[in-house]
Amino acid sequence: MAREVVGIDNSNQIPDDGIKTGVNSIIYRGDGVCPAPELIGDRHIGIVVAGEFIEHIENPLQFFKNIKNAFPGSELLISTPNGVSFANTLLGTIGREVQHHDHLQIFTYKILNTLCLRAGFTDWEIIPYRFYATEMILQSQGLKRNLVRFVESLIRIIERMFPLLCFGYVVRIRL
Repeated sequence: MAREVVGIDNSNQIPDDGIKTGVNSIIYRGDGVCPAPELIGDRHIGIVVAGEFIEHIENPLQFFKNIKNAFPGSELLISTPNGVSFANTLLGTIGREVQHHDHLQIFTYKILNTLCLRAGFTDWEIIPYRFYATEMILQSQGLKRNLVRFVESLIRIIERMFPLLCFGYVVRIRL
């Protein structure tokens, strides 16, 4: 539970003074890859969260270095899809791909580990997260719903047996 949440988004729809999203939360317009110190002010930032973000930016290594320099002693939590997940492979057999059209990068366990090393981090862990077909299940009925549940179960069994084929990763980094 955070006492205060400060978000940064580069959308032109965010006013100059930000958008208040709750009693103790605000989103400012700015560059999430290289946050301007004036957006943070004198706040102590304990945790920086970049969920499903690094696959959308041009230079993830520079982002890691920027965050390390801007928030020493804090923790960085990122999440990103796994480019070699079993779910992607399965969808590829029917000519589909799960990657979003705005993704510029794909990541694997080894690539994430290499980025952490090159950014100069000394303390991190890479945690797999599993596939959930919740939206597909909720939008289907009858036989189709049962088929989606079966495929979800199959994918999750494979992910447990072979963690490097998980749907994505959470990386926890001490800055």
